[in-house]
Amino acid sequence: SPLMMYGDRFIISSILGANMVGIYAVLQEMMGRTVLFSASFAAALLPRFARDSGAKLKADYLKYNSIMIAAMAVFYLVFWLCSKYMAELWLGQDLSASTTIFALFSFALFVNSTAQLPFYFLHAKGMPEVPAKFHILEFLIYVPSCIWATINYGIAGAASVWVLRVILDWILLQWAVRKLLG
Repeated sequence: SPLMMYGDRFIISSILGANMVGIYAVLQEMMGRTVLFSASFAAALLPRFARDSGAKLKADYLKYNSIMIAAMAVFYLVFWLCSKYMAELWLGQDLSASTTIFALFSFALFVNSTAQLPFYFLHAKGMPEVPAKFHILEFLIYVPSCIWATINYGIAGAASVWVLRVILDWILLQWAVRKLLG
């Protein structure tokens, strides 16, 4: 949801000032576009997940989930290792001072990418309300946590809470799918 994806920027701006949002937002946008790869892969599987059931559905989900996790792990590891050079190439400036943010975003986007499969799976099974309810729960935890972390730890605190939120999202989505698959 857009509020979950961009809410931290409003919090950072109101607590630390608009000038502090710039590098955070640029890094998040640059790296955030990479989730389109996993979302496209998961969306392509939606008809199969909608059609299949039973043991075949479970086997396919587990297979594609493993493929997604392995592919995204390699992708984001390379992304993180090359992030300094990619930022210099894309933005024309040295962002080595932001290596902690790069590392946090790389891990968060790895987790967020792997959450695309269970998210689309639940939609394919006619259960879009499940991720929606999870997002409401996450929002209620995320906003106060992000405010607290930003006040106490600055941008790195906000990024850390974002990481924790996407981990919670992944856990909840995987739990719902595993419960459905039996």
